[in-house]
Amino acid sequence: MTDSQKGVTEEFECPVCMEYMFPPIHQCTMGHTFCVTCFDKIRRCPTCRCPKGVSRAYALERIHARVTFPCKYKLEGCNEKILGVNLNQHHEVCEFANNPCPFANAMHCRWYGPKSEIIHHCRKVHPTNTQSGNHIILKCPLFDLLGLQSAFYFAIIQAYGEQFQFCWSLSPTGIMKWSMYFMGKASDIKRYKYQISIGKPNGDFEPIIMSANCEQMVEEHDIFEPKYCLLSNYENMRKRCNKNGDLHYEIQIIDKAFENLNKT
Repeated sequence: MTDSQKGVTEEFECPVCMEYMFPPIHQCTMGHTFCVTCFDKIRRCPTCRCPKGVSRAYALERIHARVTFPCKYKLEGCNEKILGVNLNQHHEVCEFANNPCPFANAMHCRWYGPKSEIIHHCRKVHPTNTQSGNHIILKCPLFDLLGLQSAFYFAIIQAYGEQFQFCWSLSPTGIMKWSMYFMGKASDIKRYKYQISIGKPNGDFEPIIMSANCEQMVEEHDIFEPKYCLLSNYENMRKRCNKNGDLHYEIQIIDKAFENLNKT
């Protein structure tokens, strides 16, 4: 980074936390600027003691999109330089970011670590919920005994050198939701889709086959939003259990680039 570039990026340093500011950028009545987090905490400008302003620094916000910034995880080892317009997106998938365990809430796991260590952690601590490969066969034991009660399952899957989160849930109304989330870069999300085959081919009922594009990771409370999920109902799933009441299902994660190549 040249001295002139460094001088520009320094204009975006919040004087309170010293982190780079993102839009919305707020200011005091004299024009001193702050990140939104610090602006909400202060009562007066710590630089000039003037009141907080009601307008934002719109000119600075427009410039932000065209300025190149270092990653906020540079001290952890990231050497990327990113345009402001793409900075938040990069931080979400940066290999050096401290990420919570994917099972933080579901299994009350308090682990934090870089993305590169997530799969190692999951294999060690959550082995029954960690899978590898693009074609996986799973079983829900005694599914027929669940009845109309709440149940859910989460799994982390490593395939194509990427990580995916697979989930299903059963509601007391009998609605089942199935979803597959891509945990990599947003720019790669369009490459992947998934297919679920529920039930065995030699069973009394034909397997149910559903497919959809993988979704970009969302907040945990949105994971089972219908717009992100494939839907089925409990009774149709129960009919496809084996004689022991177990529900078998297969998951395929498909890289569309290879799929299209195989068709040529």
